[in-house]
Amino acid sequence: MRKSYIVRNKAIVKKIADLEASIRAAMISISTEKHDISSPYPIHLALGHERLSAACSIIACSADRFILTHRNIHFNLGLTDAKKWDRIKDEAVGQRTGINNGAYGCMTMRASERVSYTSSILGNNLSVGLGVASTLSADGICWIQIGDGAIEEGAFHEALILSNARDLKCIYLVENNNWSLGTSIAERRRPICLRSMAKSHKIDYFEITLDESIEGYAEILNNAKQTCSGPIIIEIHLRTEGGKDSKGREYVSYHHGCITP
Repeated sequence: MRKSYIVRNKAIVKKIADLEASIRAAMISISTEKHDISSPYPIHLALGHERLSAACSIIACSADRFILTHRNIHFNLGLTDAKKWDRIKDEAVGQRTGINNGAYGCMTMRASERVSYTSSILGNNLSVGLGVASTLSADGICWIQIGDGAIEEGAFHEALILSNARDLKCIYLVENNNWSLGTSIAERRRPICLRSMAKSHKIDYFEITLDESIEGYAEILNNAKQTCSGPIIIEIHLRTEGGKDSKGREYVSYHHGCITP
């Protein structure tokens, strides 16, 4: 397959790389601020997820909308002007100077006009996402972020049926980091083949591997966007840094936490 314009345009690839690095630095700064002010509120960082949100933020157009989960900080940063990032940091730790006046905190933050909804409830955002997708302009796409835990919910199967029946232009971004709260996939269920599930619904499926390059992210996400005339599933394999994988690291972010003093 011939490389897309996005991948061949080195300036766009560099823009994604720069945004990825900035999002990562901002998340570590949030973790530091939580520690420094002894904030009692849990934070849910997305260290290891920055490339996805950076690429989506650059590739998505202004008419697109994002429906997010509790681990949304990387998207809120990527989709928002960097001049507002200090207010995003304050929101994450529950400060009144936050971008939502400290009322939403980390898990339900909405910092960008392109973020229509966030939810801390597993699979809760799926039905809302389909409602949003049904209201978008002809050139808009609804990007619905979920995790490998949410695909176990009945709401996911129902969303695939409805979005396919109505030809809703939505891209399901399945962040597969192997963890749902405190249990790994092996601890809670047998493997689910999303590729086969998509095939059974006659829905296009894309996969982003754990070691995918920036160019690869750009290629896959752009191909999905350009061909989106109905629902699409993109499974993104990620390693969320922290928690059970944080041995020897100086910060924690698997479920929630902050840099240790």
